Amino acid sequence: MPKIRNLTLKLISTLFFISVSACSLTGEEEEVLVPLDQSTWPTPVPTAVQATPTPFPTVDTAVAEGLLARRNNVPENVKSAQAETAPAEPTAPPLPPTATPEPIPTSAPAQTAAPAASGVVDSFGLNMRDGPGVNFTILRQLKRGDALTVLALDAVSNWLNVQTADEAVGWVNAEYVNLKGDLSQVQRSSSESSSPPVRPAPSGEQPPRNSSPEGRLLIQRHSGGEILTINRDGSGLQHLTTGIDPVLSPDGNRVAFIRWGSGDVGTLWVANLDGSGETAIIGNLKQAKSPSWSPNSQRIALNFQKGGTTEAVQQCRQFSDGEPDINFWQAFNFQVRYDDEGMPVALCWKMPPDPHWQLRVIDLATKTFEDLPAGQYAFAPTWDPANAWRVVSAGRFGLIWTDINRGVAESLTNDSSDRAPIFSADGKYIALTYKQHDHWEVHRLNADGTGRVRLTKTPLYAIVEDTQQWNNASPAFSPTGAEIAFLTDRTGRWEVWVMNLDGSNQRPAFSDAVNDQLEIMYDGNDARALGWGT
Repeated sequence: MPKIRNLTLKLISTLFFISVSACSLTGEEEEVLVPLDQSTWPTPVPTAVQATPTPFPTVDTAVAEGLLARRNNVPENVKSAQAETAPAEPTAPPLPPTATPEPIPTSAPAQTAAPAASGVVDSFGLNMRDGPGVNFTILRQLKRGDALTVLALDAVSNWLNVQTADEAVGWVNAEYVNLKGDLSQVQRSSSESSSPPVRPAPSGEQPPRNSSPEGRLLIQRHSGGEILTINRDGSGLQHLTTGIDPVLSPDGNRVAFIRWGSGDVGTLWVANLDGSGETAIIGNLKQAKSPSWSPNSQRIALNFQKGGTTEAVQQCRQFSDGEPDINFWQAFNFQVRYDDEGMPVALCWKMPPDPHWQLRVIDLATKTFEDLPAGQYAFAPTWDPANAWRVVSAGRFGLIWTDINRGVAESLTNDSSDRAPIFSADGKYIALTYKQHDHWEVHRLNADGTGRVRLTKTPLYAIVEDTQQWNNASPAFSPTGAEIAFLTDRTGRWEVWVMNLDGSNQRPAFSDAVNDQLEIMYDGNDARALGWGT
């Protein structure tokens, strides 16, 4: 019997090796975003200002010697802290001009002999609005299990005009309704689109100023830790609060941030810029991150974990069922199972966690919310200040833009290394943290995804001297859009630096004495550690 078993095991090993070698290890299947019909929605020529690629800034000998001297003189306590918190691996076209539709009158239900379709609310708290999109006024909030009669369908936005059991009429997102019946017999809305046209970014407008001529920066010392504010000239360093991914409101009066409580359940908070008036907006958000204000400072978008798997999952396949379908790029911990007689009967393996991430928009006044489509892996949303209907986020295979009116999403870029995008205040540009092999860099794009420019790069002298690439991450535009602040570890510790819009004149934002007080740690994971406002 041992000889038979050994022979059987060798045969299985040989067949398994051949199976693995023959597999086309293609990795995970990409998530496909279906584009709009171009014949119906012709794409106009982008109106955004085109960025001009510029050469990397040169560094003269004196600057190089100064940087190397500063790197060699980093305090030992900062070096040890850096060693213990090494950076971790990062984890997430404008629409053609169309007219905003006239919502179907909601004063009375459509006159039909019998409803062609009905449905039941399948969401905890679904907003019913007076038009097909999240920009329309909320009429009421429906509960899970509420029965609905479908009166009309907006084919563009996929929103339903519905009537409740008490004869209230309004619009809801069809994604959160379990439908029954024949939608083909339902009346179609006459609206062409719920999205306003992409407006060109404003020009010639200067933002209001505070007491500091160049504005005030918001700094996260480390994710979940202390949040500080400081004037651009290095004065007025103050403790604000603690939290994750702080962001200044466009009106310059408030800051939004996330706090995680027990486990990884987060709450969105808003506070005044002096730290007073802390208010919890919405909670029970698993692994929530990256809040972003709407242009009018009345709503906030964020990402949170929803669906997928958060732990490794074991899978097994009986040999009698044929060759197993295994993703060998990710599968691990292979094991063969035997029956009572010692014969192999199944192959088992584990797949790593695969959590899904979604976008949510919260109304600050009512504390109601809508979940937005952006694929299964949506991270770090940023609201377009020139087009309030558009939110851009980092997806699994590049940047994604979402039309929050129509509930549709499309690719903006196709580079999976694009992380943590952020708009300039005038809406002309997007800056992002880019995963450049084993380190981070800062890139800048036009708002429509064109005109990519790499703004940061480790010079040759630093690579020869230290053999390591600098990390440059978490960009933030100045209020005027003329400069970009970013984090860098080029001196041996994380510091705030600034550069011109084209990447030239890279320099420390603060003196060594101020940097000694900041003690910044950056851990990636699409973190937004900087903000810059008036």
